[in-house]
Amino acid sequence: MNYEEYFSFPENAAHAKEKYGIEVKAPKLVLVAGSWENASPEEVIQARRRYQHIEIVDYDTFCHLFIGTCQSATLERKRCADTRLA
Repeated sequence: MNYEEYFSFPENAAHAKEKYGIEVKAPKLVLVAGSWENASPEEVIQARRRYQHIEIVDYDTFCHLFIGTCQSATLERKRCADTRLA
């Protein structure tokens, strides 16, 4: 079972809402496979053809995307704080 199936059950979705305060509807599926060192671009392209509804990304790219998102959020919070102080 993947998390798309998991959240298709109303009691699971209700649990996430009650415990974490989030609503999950049609979650985006992501498969993290390999790294820059061992992920074959050709194999990823073939897998994407077969599983078009799943985002396929290697671990290193996933980490860089996460770090970039965190840095952007930090800069945005700082900008908002600076604006309030001005």
